[in-house]
Amino acid sequence: MVTCGNSSGFASGLTDLAANISEVTACGLSDLDVADVISVSFMQPTVVVFFFMALVVAAVVVTFHSKQPVHIKPGEKVLWHISGADYDLSSFVNKHPGGPIAIGLGRGIDCTRLFMTYHAPNGRAHAMLERYRVGSEQGTPLPKSEFHAALCEMVKTHFKGQGKFAHKATYLHLAFLTVCVMAMISSWWAWFSGLWFSLLTLPVSAWLVFTNGVHDASHFAMSSVAWVNHAMCFTALPLFLNPITWYSQHVVEHHCHCNEIGLDVDLHHFMPLRLHKLEDSAGSLGNLAKTMLTGMHLGIGVPLNALTGVLQNSLPDGFIHGCDIKLLYVFRESLSHYLSMWSSLLMAYFCLVMSFFVHDTLLKKVCFLVVPYVLASLLFMVFTQVSHIQEECQTDETLEKEDFFVRQARTSLDYSVDSKLWSILSGGLNMQSLHHSMPWVNSCHYTAIYPKFVEVCRQHGAQPPSVPNLASALHAGFNYIVKLNDPMTNSLKAN
Repeated sequence: MVTCGNSSGFASGLTDLAANISEVTACGLSDLDVADVISVSFMQPTVVVFFFMALVVAAVVVTFHSKQPVHIKPGEKVLWHISGADYDLSSFVNKHPGGPIAIGLGRGIDCTRLFMTYHAPNGRAHAMLERYRVGSEQGTPLPKSEFHAALCEMVKTHFKGQGKFAHKATYLHLAFLTVCVMAMISSWWAWFSGLWFSLLTLPVSAWLVFTNGVHDASHFAMSSVAWVNHAMCFTALPLFLNPITWYSQHVVEHHCHCNEIGLDVDLHHFMPLRLHKLEDSAGSLGNLAKTMLTGMHLGIGVPLNALTGVLQNSLPDGFIHGCDIKLLYVFRESLSHYLSMWSSLLMAYFCLVMSFFVHDTLLKKVCFLVVPYVLASLLFMVFTQVSHIQEECQTDETLEKEDFFVRQARTSLDYSVDSKLWSILSGGLNMQSLHHSMPWVNSCHYTAIYPKFVEVCRQHGAQPPSVPNLASALHAGFNYIVKLNDPMTNSLKAN
């Protein structure tokens, strides 16, 4: 019988695998049963980790295997709509400094806010737009924001003399990320080896990679090299989310419509639980238990529905949040993106079911499947949602602000803003107002920039709400959710 016991180390795993392959060769496949073949092919932790990494690499490589096609179909143009005018930027896609995905996110939609967020007012990008305008519509001037202009000037002054890409990740931050990635890979190997400590180290290390790397990379703020940012996003699999649908859900829908009812998909994480005072429905607090399934939902459910529509058709008004998240044109225009989606989806599903193949007892199978996903989902939801689902972030005064960037700052709650430790643990999400105002600045700079940021906010009436620490933020957020969903006392909407 071919052996498949847990290896004590990476090198010993390779040695065991070689011995098993030799045994298969010597015995012949006819002398082995199906379980033997599976044990040789899949049960070795080393082989599983290699296969896991290979799927990630395949998903990234296939996305960038060729240049983006100019049009969806021969003769059909899908344009960029900015401030009432149409632009055909297809000839500029492969010249864009942020890469084809960064510019492609705005294709086929009204990307006015997206364009304004990532480009300084009166910069080169604004001047270049006119040469790509098509049609007779002149459009309207882009909304002016003195607050945004002051923020961009503040950042320019802060990084003066440090180089063109000083706002990206520093070498020290990249070194820290490398350590976190190695810790995550080691934790995956320990997980496949059946080591109990991996139930804690895996979600924690994966969270540190996600919040300090993936999040910034999805905003093109980690590296000046486009494929590096995109590759980093795939490390969010399988515990957190699929990067292809994340671009649409987070970068476009959430950041461009933060706390806007019907437009911000993050307000529907716990449907039918009410998370906004303008929302019609109210539900049981038991819906908060869905927090523990976020990783499975965003990593498997949402991308599967985006590709097939199966969940939206079967559960249109039920548990599934984000079923209306569609693949943007940039991810629909070529076969390479579909292959990338399916390969990453396969990897997430593969890791989900592997617990039942690599572990022995039923208790171990269940624990090694459930615990990492639950802990990772809790970390994700606590740090990403606590800053927006707050009463202070949904006041009439804030929601009625005409300046988009002022609303970005005031719909976010900050905490522990002077703590470098909490900045690392949250990936800068403890300073959400800064992140939403300037997502193109890497989070490793937030602690240094924040005092200057708050001063600019004060000068323009955009000072964000804040509390001393995460515990205070969680307490205030939970009380607000209870208030929103209390059928006896809830009169917020009427007022």
